[in-house]
Amino acid sequence: MTSAGTGKSGPVVTSRAQCLALKGTWRKVGVQQLEACDVPTRDGGKACRSSDQCESLCVANADADPAGPVEGHCYASFLTVGTCLSEVSDGRIVRAQCAD
Repeated sequence: MTSAGTGKSGPVVTSRAQCLALKGTWRKVGVQQLEACDVPTRDGGKACRSSDQCESLCVANADADPAGPVEGHCYASFLTVGTCLSEVSDGRIVRAQCAD
């Protein structure tokens, strides 16, 4: 599984049992409702200015001003399917995307 836009990968999980062993949630995601493991990151919620400071992505809060400098937070999951996120790089929103 790869975080959209970063090429960062979480653990490779091929079964529900593996997922649960990693404290993940096995669920259906996206338009096609494919089964996937949602493994939490260890740094979810930590303040960040760029994704290189996070296991997954550095994202802005929904109410962040896209024109100004922002402090983001590390996304709490490696799985980005079924989400709309604004990625932060160097303290600025650089990309807003929805993954499905």
